Amino acid sequence: MAKKKNKLFFEENESITHILEDLLDLSLLKFDDNENKINTFKVPEINQNKAVTLNTTRAVTNLNKNVFKKEPMVPTPEVIDLHSIIEKARQKNNKFIKETGISNFIEPEQVILEKAKKQGKSAYDSDILRELILERQKKKRELMGLSSIINKAKTRK
Repeated sequence: MAKKKNKLFFEENESITHILEDLLDLSLLKFDDNENKINTFKVPEINQNKAVTLNTTRAVTNLNKNVFKKEPMVPTPEVIDLHSIIEKARQKNNKFIKETGISNFIEPEQVILEKAKKQGKSAYDSDILRELILERQKKKRELMGLSSIINKAKTRK
């Protein structure tokens, strides 16, 4: 039973990681102006004279007492599309880089491909593909916890 829970947790964690990596990749893409115009959906303008403020309640715990505060919620007109989501992700990424001083993460595969390009080799060269495959296998083994077992077996021989 515990193995099933661990496996499910690992699969969920892995899928979340893939989703976040995809979003980060999307945030680093550059779009043309034509692509921005295709998938835009504008929220209709709201006349402030006719606008109704919605009251939302939020529970705030204060010494085991629930106190409800009413907060006015006024909808703001903005563009809702993939481009705006990506721009927000870029802004947050840039803010994170400024705050932490950590530059963008460069994937090991990109390092291998750039090194091959400097040597004048193609990305599809057999040596380069072999090196990429070995790196992927190494990562996969580390994730599954097999790398320590393989290293122990190598040292015993």
